[in-house]
Amino acid sequence: MLITDAPPHGAANHGFSACGDTSADPHGLATDAVVAALKDKQTTLFAVTAAPSVDSCYAAIAAASFSGSAQAPLGADLSAQIKTLIEAASATVNDVHLEVVAPNPNAS
Repeated sequence: MLITDAPPHGAANHGFSACGDTSADPHGLATDAVVAALKDKQTTLFAVTAAPSVDSCYAAIAAASFSGSAQAPLGADLSAQIKTLIEAASATVNDVHLEVVAPNPNAS
């Protein structure tokens, strides 16, 4: 699950023109490579967007990701949204794992 209010760095340079961002990723990541890794590892992406300006960006990324991936705008009841996204993914994927990862506070 990704909760975000900004497009990935450089996503527009890697096949996701709806994202608009052409800046270099400070960690050398490329959105197309990340999406390919999600597909290869059969990892479902849930992108919850906190800014309407990135809805179409993450909808495109989710569409290109592994089966069951989805984008949803942040609503008043995040837990209900998460439950709905998991239930939708479970319709196509039988082995569901949830892992919580905190971002590195020292990352740029």
